[in-house]
Amino acid sequence: EKEALELGADEYVPDTRLGESFRLRVEKMLRLERADEGYLNNVAREKRFKEQQEFLNTTLPGGMIGGYREKGFPIYFINQSLISYLGYEDRDEFLKDVNGCMENGVHPEDRERVSRQVNEELDKQKRYSVDYRMKKKDGTYIWVHDTGCSIETEDGREGRMAVCLDATEDKKREQREKELYEKELGYFTRLPFSEGGMQGRVNLTTNRMESCVMTSDLVATQIGESFEDTIERLAASAVDPADGVSMREIMQRDQVLQDFYNGKEEYHFEFQRRRGNGTIFYGSMDFRLCLNPESGDVICFFYTLNVTEQKMEDLLLRKVTAMEYDLICDIDLKTGKHRLVEVKEKCRENVLNEGIFVDEIGKIAERFMDEENREWYLKNLQEDHIRRELEKQDCYSFLLELIDEKGIHRIKKYQLFYISKELERVGMARVDVTDVASRKTAAGRSSVCSIKENGKYQKSYGSGNEPQERKEK
Repeated sequence: EKEALELGADEYVPDTRLGESFRLRVEKMLRLERADEGYLNNVAREKRFKEQQEFLNTTLPGGMIGGYREKGFPIYFINQSLISYLGYEDRDEFLKDVNGCMENGVHPEDRERVSRQVNEELDKQKRYSVDYRMKKKDGTYIWVHDTGCSIETEDGREGRMAVCLDATEDKKREQREKELYEKELGYFTRLPFSEGGMQGRVNLTTNRMESCVMTSDLVATQIGESFEDTIERLAASAVDPADGVSMREIMQRDQVLQDFYNGKEEYHFEFQRRRGNGTIFYGSMDFRLCLNPESGDVICFFYTLNVTEQKMEDLLLRKVTAMEYDLICDIDLKTGKHRLVEVKEKCRENVLNEGIFVDEIGKIAERFMDEENREWYLKNLQEDHIRRELEKQDCYSFLLELIDEKGIHRIKKYQLFYISKELERVGMARVDVTDVASRKTAAGRSSVCSIKENGKYQKSYGSGNEPQERKEK
């Protein structure tokens, strides 16, 4: 052990995972010892060596071992730190268990590889570094990082001296990183995306875009460009400049790398973006970081998706959560199409089918409304009328009567409002107010409906946040 220390800190702990602070501490002790050689007597030097030995025994998660460069690497030295770490009482118990050879303490599946690698590296550069599984007394194995060098023993034979550090947690972490990387890589290759979609892989360590695919409506990103350029393209597409500023601040490369080593692996952004042709959509952007298990580089996988439909549905549902609706519909004024978001089961027969909005409301009007109601219904749901009304107010509503599939007359209140004015997406909610109208009539109060002598409803209609009464013709 002393002989190994005297080789110098760089020889003693070459390329270990102990960290720079440990290396500096060992080097400092060696420099002090060499500086004192001129006047320290043998007793003082022996004391200093024991201090060094105690420091190593209490600091290392493992210990030291030495063997002759002969078949099986017969053991000539092992310190108490490693003996205890492996669960043995003393040197004799350890030697008996491994039959006196270092190789017998190595997992059978690793022996051939370890022996070959150690001999090749010692022949080439007089030092080596290798990972393998080492057996403990209880029969279990721990991963160790074995770093050693070639020495000449006291009897003139060639040997090797090694520091063996417990690397079990390192191996578990590496396995997790490998699984994460392979999972992310698999997800990356399989992910489908539609208009407004983009996915890429950036090597943060080398600061280079390695792979990227996108739909044709986005501004092109080039293989080989930097991480900063990629972030700038995404940030510049933000409709609201504040969203772009926020992304630039959060996704600074040096900070992202530092945060990764501190445990942060994912970032998410969601805001309105502008395509190359000037149209707007809601974009969701996810960045996921992991280590490439082969190169050790930090890789950033990123995915951008067009989530306009999901966002519209979410916003629409937020706006109508307080309403007892029987129908919620999302109307796209740009395309003239619509889709159902929610509908009560009992009302399915008298609601719109998805498709061209003007065609579907015509079918409903023809089937469930009389001529007067039909005319009022179609007028209030014309696209130009919707735009005009929503220019004047946040929402507008109207009442009408329809006859359901059972022949029952029902009073329905329709409310229309912008989900997103920029995208020209309008929400339409329908509520059954028949019971409310009936209660008001029975109480003798003014109502949006009054009963005619023939038993039919006198309909009243209007625009605005509250329906207005309509005069009889």
